Amino acid sequence: MAKPRISGSVHAEEGTFSYLDNDFEIDALSVSFIDPERRDPYVDLSGTAEVESRSGESYQVTARLNGYLSDAVPELHSTPSLSRPDIVSLLTFGDTFGTMTSGGPGSDSSGGAFSSSAFGLAESTLERLLHLDRVAFDQEELASGDESETETETSVTLGKKFGDRLRVNYSTAVGHGRNQKVEISFELAKRFWLETRTGVEGNHAIGFKLQIPFR
Repeated sequence: MAKPRISGSVHAEEGTFSYLDNDFEIDALSVSFIDPERRDPYVDLSGTAEVESRSGESYQVTARLNGYLSDAVPELHSTPSLSRPDIVSLLTFGDTFGTMTSGGPGSDSSGGAFSSSAFGLAESTLERLLHLDRVAFDQEELASGDESETETETSVTLGKKFGDRLRVNYSTAVGHGRNQKVEISFELAKRFWLETRTGVEGNHAIGFKLQIPFR
């Protein structure tokens, strides 16, 4: 029996789809079997959703998926503009990370505990959505202009492995363009790493790391 093949395409200009438990109105959709050798369809989908945060702010979120269904990565944009981690947080938890961690409008005394418990889920969600090997959120208490007060700054680290020996990490403060840094690690030998770091002001550092297991 000959190997079966699938061909053709389907188009739609209206309807809805669900993403992160939010309903999006379809702007355009096409599903095409453009490669007769694979049963994986090529999808071009775009849609919008009106999302209101727990603090009462309204956002229009646009989601687009373009590529083969098995490996396409959703693109997310919003009006007013938010970073992609903040959009995912808005869709998943109902607020941006900046609002949840800074005690902004709509937050309550349980906000810190909520955001802390939410980080684990957010990290695994972002790793999957962004196809990254590491997503980590950290919080740090910083002194404000008034020495008697402090503010909490949340930073995010995005990491990607390239093969078995090269790792790249990018870190920045959530909601700010400050404290950006890039770290590159290359494994010269087993448990022996060459590491470089570049900061936002162009500062460079280089060093070696030796991992010694304890038993």
